[in-house]
Amino acid sequence: MSTDDADGFKRIRSPGEFFRKVVRFDAVSDLIELATHPTPDAIFSTNITVLHDRGNLMNWQITTRSRNDNHHTGMRGITHDITDVIPPAISPLETLGLTSTPDPNAPAAALLAFPSTSPTPVIANWIGKVPTWIDWQREGDTNLIHPDNWPDLTRTAVLLQAALPDSETTTPARIRAHTPTGWQPVTITSRRYPGEVGDRLHIIRIEKATLKETG
Repeated sequence: MSTDDADGFKRIRSPGEFFRKVVRFDAVSDLIELATHPTPDAIFSTNITVLHDRGNLMNWQITTRSRNDNHHTGMRGITHDITDVIPPAISPLETLGLTSTPDPNAPAAALLAFPSTSPTPVIANWIGKVPTWIDWQREGDTNLIHPDNWPDLTRTAVLLQAALPDSETTTPARIRAHTPTGWQPVTITSRRYPGEVGDRLHIIRIEKATLKETG
């Protein structure tokens, strides 16, 4: 399941609730075609990427069988979480507005999730290699983004509305880094992830902030 809510295990979710969590579903048109025009005993199988309420990505394997006879018309299916075996896939780079995989010394690119159960924005997935200056595998305190910056980043989820899919906003922040203080001032440029899941998932670029000279 993509939730920790016990009620989520006891009820059927609507298509709208389901698709608000879908990060990548390449074969969605094939599924809709089969659901609209079910063929007896036709089998549909694919993998999709889903956003969990905690902010992490999951890889689901879906298998369905359609039926169309005097007793039943429609589809039945089952899903398996195979994240531990096959990592989740995100949309192609060009769909995310990126021209290439980020270089290790370039600004970082990642997916930033806004969990429905926590005020803490979390990195759901890095895009490409993580720059060496970011201390993203530290032990103990795992908060990558400074707590003082959580409210400002959370507000970007309100600013970047679905009606403006190509809009961007930039937020000053600090993230964990290999520095004497353990923090690095950065700018985080955010844009919505394609689809309804963009309400809770952003594509971000993290770049070291340029310090102004004084004197």
